[in-house]
Amino acid sequence: MRPLRATDYPGIDLSIDIVLWGIVIVGIFSFIILAYGLWRFSAKRNPVASRTTPLAFRRLVFLDVAVLIFDIALLAVNIYFWSDLLIQNDDESIRERAASENAEVVHVKAIGRQFFWTFLYPGPDGQWDTNDDIIRGNTLVLPTNAYVVVDITSNDVVHSFFLPHFRIKYDAIPGVNTRVWFKTTQEGKYEIACAELCGSGHYKMRGIIEVLSEKHYQEWLKQISGNAYPQYAALTPEAGTASPNTAPSNEKTE
Repeated sequence: MRPLRATDYPGIDLSIDIVLWGIVIVGIFSFIILAYGLWRFSAKRNPVASRTTPLAFRRLVFLDVAVLIFDIALLAVNIYFWSDLLIQNDDESIRERAASENAEVVHVKAIGRQFFWTFLYPGPDGQWDTNDDIIRGNTLVLPTNAYVVVDITSNDVVHSFFLPHFRIKYDAIPGVNTRVWFKTTQEGKYEIACAELCGSGHYKMRGIIEVLSEKHYQEWLKQISGNAYPQYAALTPEAGTASPNTAPSNEKTE
């Protein structure tokens, strides 16, 4: 079973269903073609080699072309659904979506390190790389009914930012900044996993997304804003001065 979907974007689940059943259909059809070919053109049925292309063989080629077209159609369906998440992810498009639904936009940065996730918020001034930037280790706190924009990178090796409940999976690559977005719809706690083998501690690289009501999120934000940590530079890939195996020692947890 799929994990509970905590976002209102249904296209990913639909694309998974279409691809799954498409693979089943293509697989069955391909085995039928293979079995027919082995039977129809066996040595027992064709003791003398033919110098012309049999009609049955031409029909098999036609069927193979039909399967190829079906595969291309499956690819097109996936491109249609995933392009909405992975291509139309610029600030303007996301702000327009949020404005049309009267939803909040939360922008965070996710940094993968062996073997934990670090999340950064811009702080009360709304600006990055300032002394009030908020740093959280392995816990991403978000409001419900919000569009969440995540800029992803890694400080050491390739990790994979995997949010099964939000149908998001994207690699965190050293020196490369990538972006994904999703919308929160249900309060609760959800898993953050690393889906890329990143070293001996890969199995324990797990975090939590905590989705709060808007009221509780604002209360949390006020509380944590007074405890912002001016350590952002030590956690960026460019600086790389923090130990890769330990989270910030003075990071506060609730």
